[in-house]
Amino acid sequence: MSACAILNSAFPALFPNAAQCCSPANLVACDASNNVITLTLNGQSLSGALPESLGSITSLKTLNLKDNAYNSTIPASFGNLANLEILNLENNKLVGTFPASIGQLTKLKELRVRDNTMSGPIPNGFVSVNIFSFARNNLCVPADFVGKKPNNMKACDAAPANPTTTVPAGPANPTATVTVPAGPANPTATVPAPQVTETTAPITNPNPNCDRFNACCAWIGGFDC
Repeated sequence: MSACAILNSAFPALFPNAAQCCSPANLVACDASNNVITLTLNGQSLSGALPESLGSITSLKTLNLKDNAYNSTIPASFGNLANLEILNLENNKLVGTFPASIGQLTKLKELRVRDNTMSGPIPNGFVSVNIFSFARNNLCVPADFVGKKPNNMKACDAAPANPTTTVPAGPANPTATVTVPAGPANPTATVPAPQVTETTAPITNPNPNCDRFNACCAWIGGFDC
């Protein structure tokens, strides 16, 4: 299917002619061979799922769909846009995370997804990206990430900064437990508190000459028992 036919199918109101799509100039730009290289559809009140078919317009260098109401994930087919240099999906309602194929776009220089509801780990790659715009999402960097990552992006599954331990003290509560925040794997781990055993030292005979302490005290007058 030609690029114009794809645009006609995905956006019939904007591209009514399936045979010619290199106008209007504010929406699309073509090269000398009439290959679509720029698609700028920001602020067009578009909604629903991002069209997977756009991934077949492999001549695209710029794809701008910002300021719409798309509420899907980013299609894995966008990873087929081998010539893509700018991808702008800011201010939509996108969910999920990036497909792994997006991270492998080696010509991508600018990646903008700010102001969406995306979440989860970003994929490896992005080696050619110079401009990241990921703010106001819930994306994170996995521990085994390989590639170029945005500055100040949080790590996935980060441990609490200041875990606290509560230890109920004293022998009055021998069955108390110690609560130990053990991280995501076992956040409610408990460890039985050590029990305290009270002992009373035996009274010893202060006079080794008396075999029977009580009898000796009674027999010897004035002896300090």
